[in-house]
Amino acid sequence: MSWQRGEPDSAGEILLADEVKGFLEELSALSGFSLSLFDGSGRFLYGFSANGRAGRAGPARGPARPAAWSRRVLLPAPAPPGPCFRGGSSVIQEVRLQEERVAEVRGVLQGSADPSALRRCLRIAAEWIAGRIRAQSDLDSLSGEILNKYEELALLYELGDEMGSIFDTGEICRIVLNKALSVIGARKASLLLLDAADRRLRLAAWAGSIALGGAPPEVLIDAGKGVWGHVVKTGRALVVEDLADLPEALSPQEEPEGAELFLPVPLILSPLKVKEKVLGILSLADRPGRSAYQAGELKLLSAISAQAALAIHNSLLVRELQENERIRKEMEIAGEIQENLLPRRSPRLEGVDLAGRCVSAKRLGGDAYDFFEMPDGKLGVVVADVSGHSVGSAILMSFVRGVLRTEALRTRSPARLLEAVNKLLYEDLCASEQFLTMSYFTYDGRDGVLTYSCAGHPPAVLLRAERRAEPELIEAEGMAIGLVPAADFEEKQIPLHPGDVLALYTDGVLDARGAQGEPFGLDRFVSALRSGRGRGSAEILERVFDSVRNHLAGPDPWACQQDDATVVIFQASGRRRRKRIS
Repeated sequence: MSWQRGEPDSAGEILLADEVKGFLEELSALSGFSLSLFDGSGRFLYGFSANGRAGRAGPARGPARPAAWSRRVLLPAPAPPGPCFRGGSSVIQEVRLQEERVAEVRGVLQGSADPSALRRCLRIAAEWIAGRIRAQSDLDSLSGEILNKYEELALLYELGDEMGSIFDTGEICRIVLNKALSVIGARKASLLLLDAADRRLRLAAWAGSIALGGAPPEVLIDAGKGVWGHVVKTGRALVVEDLADLPEALSPQEEPEGAELFLPVPLILSPLKVKEKVLGILSLADRPGRSAYQAGELKLLSAISAQAALAIHNSLLVRELQENERIRKEMEIAGEIQENLLPRRSPRLEGVDLAGRCVSAKRLGGDAYDFFEMPDGKLGVVVADVSGHSVGSAILMSFVRGVLRTEALRTRSPARLLEAVNKLLYEDLCASEQFLTMSYFTYDGRDGVLTYSCAGHPPAVLLRAERRAEPELIEAEGMAIGLVPAADFEEKQIPLHPGDVLALYTDGVLDARGAQGEPFGLDRFVSALRSGRGRGSAEILERVFDSVRNHLAGPDPWACQQDDATVVIFQASGRRRRKRIS
């Protein structure tokens, strides 16, 4: 779809979109240049400086800021008339669509900086923004045709959000394939990227029921031959309903070893294009029932391919600006630090059997759990979940853990503890536009009484020792931390008997999606708990995560998990005065 002059409002919304802001901030940080964005009329919208400061024009507030970039944006600037960063000369790059100027990206050249590097950085930003506007225009056109498929349309926007801040090409490919399979009926999917140097297509990712025995095979395809070469050459999608109908030059006999795995009909191949340049091919094959693909499905796959191409193109450009290996190592170190903040082992306390585990969806996560041995002899257990999965969420959770440990030592009541935590964290959470859900339990082993409060967190599951007892949902009224400056939380008590099992968890466990998109759900969670009845907490915990892993399926089950997953198993083994076991 071509850009039309009648759609300026759509372009303006995209310029203020969180995805564009996040991209410009990341580009500014990686390139070392201060960047600012103006609309087509020359009105300043916002900008980012290389030293981490940021500015925004008063009128251009836009939508709410996500955690990925809000930490860099300070209070709105007092409506500056020009670039928000001074002290150097400005370089301007226009963003044009069919000869119409829709925006300007400006950079500041300071000191001995290389002007050619700044111009190249601005071209990258302008091309990315223009491509994002074109892709959004395609999606707007598509929405009118699939109003009865709201989930499919939501998936396209979700796909753009998921890929917007990811710069790992392999991860982008995996996300695209799994999303394509979930919305368009097919058993197999593959994504091949074009190596411009030797003009060959290389298998970058695969998904579905392809018998590859684990890792993807080394499939290299000549970009000038067969059905794959035809798509690269023409830049147009190809639908094959019967291989016998193909011209001899496009027959499967022309394909190299390994390519036949992806050729079962009906077959649909869609090019990944950026400015008419083909980066690769997204293909779906082996449709259930072998029914033909419809025109709407072809257009939907083309829209997915367009978004995928922009994300892949973006990742390749950013890789040229900054060495990705250094960033990866720094994130690994941060992930290790965060993991070390979790309990290294469960407390060994008489009358209680504890076990906990947290699996992050990304390198850094927003989940946490902890155990507290309090001065009055009680045991405290907390499970918490910060909104989002960014670096900011991980840093905030580390801070939350310190606040919890401090309050747990001087606050005996779970409700009072949550009130204190909400009061202490409200301003920070509000400033970063995040919130925190939490469940906090205290257990007195002398009388077997469990006292608890919840802050917008999923209810815990209690399995009584009696075999025929139905599972109980343990919940209490209370909103999430950080939504209001002062909040009240309900506090409840229940008795625990020897053999009773209490399971605390975060929503990432129940929301874990299987191969067909179905959530793991509460029923499967309870079944996994029951399968470990009569065993230790550590074995029950292992069975729960084995069940989630089997539900996710695939060679790397956790790779496509979108949320962190945390579970704590608490099992009462008797009512005695607690003492530490050496």
